[in-house]
Amino acid sequence: MSSLSKVGWIGAGRMGVPMAGFILKAGYPVVVYSRSAASRGKLVAQGAVEATSVAQCACETEVVFSCVSDDTALREVALGLQGVLINAKPNTVFIDTSTVSAEVSAEIAEEARKIGIPYLRIPISGNAA
Repeated sequence: MSSLSKVGWIGAGRMGVPMAGFILKAGYPVVVYSRSAASRGKLVAQGAVEATSVAQCACETEVVFSCVSDDTALREVALGLQGVLINAKPNTVFIDTSTVSAEVSAEIAEEARKIGIPYLRIPISGNAA
């Protein structure tokens, strides 16, 4: 990944904000989407560009991270009509950091494989404190 690669970040909650903040501090341009405008604003204040949808975040970046709350949210973010897999450019790398079930993660991995999108599963645990 070059220093010019745009990074998409979906999910700006307690864990997402600091994680995306580290990417910004490393010098990468970040496009952020989160359901909460206030959460997006925390990253925009650090230099991120605000996306108005998951689709916009996916289609404008080369690497997309997701850090969402549960199986339902990840399914929507990854597989929905406005989701990452439908809207990502070819060769976009999709990295999910959400702590979700192995079944949903495997389902998304299979769908990503079918369309040739590299999908990495790196669940996190802990808290931002």
